[in-house]
Amino acid sequence: MPTAAPRPTPRTGRVDSLWWLIAVVAVLACTWLYWDIAQTALAPRTPWDEGHPLQTARWIAGERDLTQVSGSGYYPGWAVLIAPVWWFTDDAYAAYSAAVWIGNVLALATIAPLAAIARRFQVSWPQAIAISAVVMMFPGRSLLADYALSEQPLMLFYALTALAAHRLWEKPSWGRAAALLAAATGAFFIHSRALALLGTVAIWFLCFCLRSWRIGMAGAVGAVVVWQVVGALAEALAETVLLSGYGKEDVLRDGLESASVDLFARVLLNQGWVQALGYLGLTVVGMLIVSLLTVDELRRLRPGIHTFYFGLTTSAFLMSTIWWTRASLLLPPDGGRRFDAWVYSRYLDNIGAILSVIALAYLLRHASARLVGLSALLYVPWAALVVLWVAPSVPVWGSTNGPANASSVLAWAGLFPQEPFAPPLVPTLANENRFWVWATLAVLVALAGLALTLSRPKAMVVLVGIAALSTSLVADPDQTRYPPRNMIAAVETVERATGQERMALDFDHSCSPEHGPNRAVALNSVAVWMSPRNPRVVEPRSGDEFTADLVMSCEHWEEAEALGARAVTGRPSYGYRIWVLPGAVQDELAQQGLLDLAA
Repeated sequence: MPTAAPRPTPRTGRVDSLWWLIAVVAVLACTWLYWDIAQTALAPRTPWDEGHPLQTARWIAGERDLTQVSGSGYYPGWAVLIAPVWWFTDDAYAAYSAAVWIGNVLALATIAPLAAIARRFQVSWPQAIAISAVVMMFPGRSLLADYALSEQPLMLFYALTALAAHRLWEKPSWGRAAALLAAATGAFFIHSRALALLGTVAIWFLCFCLRSWRIGMAGAVGAVVVWQVVGALAEALAETVLLSGYGKEDVLRDGLESASVDLFARVLLNQGWVQALGYLGLTVVGMLIVSLLTVDELRRLRPGIHTFYFGLTTSAFLMSTIWWTRASLLLPPDGGRRFDAWVYSRYLDNIGAILSVIALAYLLRHASARLVGLSALLYVPWAALVVLWVAPSVPVWGSTNGPANASSVLAWAGLFPQEPFAPPLVPTLANENRFWVWATLAVLVALAGLALTLSRPKAMVVLVGIAALSTSLVADPDQTRYPPRNMIAAVETVERATGQERMALDFDHSCSPEHGPNRAVALNSVAVWMSPRNPRVVEPRSGDEFTADLVMSCEHWEEAEALGARAVTGRPSYGYRIWVLPGAVQDELAQQGLLDLAA
């Protein structure tokens, strides 16, 4: 059984300069990788995960009467961090680019707390920095560089929370307890999914009562207060830009009502298998280390830092599994198929990163081939269940187009079939469902590589770094972005022709476009991209009337003739065009030849 890692002690003697070189190269490689991946981040890939926080950030920055957006809402911590961008620009393209790079700077900054965690496992500073930078290069972390998502600051706060737990365990004090609670609060304010982290912190504080009942009870009560107060505040801020109220609980409840034990077990198995693949077996080693040390702590009735990691991993896995055990996504009645819902890694990639850092740090210090071998033995039956029971019915040909939803499997996209096959189909090395077998073998080969290089720690870290960099470059998808350039151009044309600035706009919420994304996608996109304009959502079916000269409605608007509306010359965006209602503006544009023929 591994021995518990004591707090780090100062190094003595000459620091190995080669380790410092490896550390510097790893950080530079990680920085370059994030820069390279971010080059295609020209516009949000998702009008929900990215668009909602951008709109909330505008509200926090002081703008009012914003276009309300569709969706169940997101906690506003990320919006708070990017809100200052809107003080310096009202250009959506510039604001989005700035948000992407703020996220990437925070991601690179995460190397620091991860390295501090690695130091707690008795490796040197250059070793700690090197393995932390290497882990941050795996696809589960690096592919997020292409988006303005809350995941980067969330990962930072997860790492800070873990580090704060270490520090409190090493030397209990009120200040360190407050730091732990503050870090967990920051994570929870960024994303409601961090309720798993906050719950873990609360339970761990209760366990901490065995060392200091005052600090333990105060921390546990504080975590409950954070859950109630910060949760309510976060939902209130999220609702400032929502058409309907905050609704994550409704989504979760609908999912639970359609769930089954069978489906839950399949999703749970897949979630673990995907994390093993995404970090090439390191998560398996890390979880085994944490589990063995947790057993040791509990046997001594002294639940410590490894118990914290075990609780965090367990709660996060349960949270992610419960969320994705949704028959409406996994087995939709309309026959549509989302492969990413089966292999969704984004909710657990931060946990996988922390476990991987622990694994590399422990292996650098202890070089335990037995531990790696045991990890492989435990992985084989888990993977066998996935390959033989789960995989045959999973639509590998389905969509993976979400915002880094399935980053940890995208390096293997070349093995995904282009056309559907008739399920169930048990994977083999050569059939259309072969992805599962080859990916499982890749993890076993990676674990074998770890075992073979344990005696050469520098080579081990370098090879892991090369593997992480390579899989990220292969996995980086070239995804289409959908800014409403045509409608923006049409509005700008009208404004130049009439000499007006920031013209009022109405968005026809009754319009169902004939092609392109749906109405919710269109609304959320134009809400951000029309900045500094704020289209007003109009629902004619509820008796609302258009009050602006310009209306965003369907390309073939059925009410255009009755209203006397004419379309501005140009191509549609999302199946929508800019229409001009009768009046002085329409007359001016018609005189300049900027309108299509009358409907």
